[in-house]
Amino acid sequence: MRDHLAAQPRRFFEEGISAISHNLDWHTALWKNRTYLEPLLDPDSPFTRAALVLVALGLAAKDPTEQALAVDALETALVDGRTNGPALGAGSTGSCGSRSPRPCVLPRR
Repeated sequence: MRDHLAAQPRRFFEEGISAISHNLDWHTALWKNRTYLEPLLDPDSPFTRAALVLVALGLAAKDPTEQALAVDALETALVDGRTNGPALGAGSTGSCGSRSPRPCVLPRR
């Protein structure tokens, strides 16, 4: 997975968005989904719009490991300067991805 991240980070994060968004209700625990969030702890990993959506979905997930990784990834990206408040606000508007015409709406808990 790391090779795929290095070669095509956007594609890697979009795969993570798909995987986590299809398991938000946690009918079954898909432990492999956390591998999409782990690279965001690396300060050299890009914090793109796709990464932001991935983190948002991780925060909304029922899996506590995904939630914790999403919190840690967001905190790390803020501390190391890969993102900031205005960038988060700007990145959270619009659609979930280039292929989705609908706005991002996270489920209520």
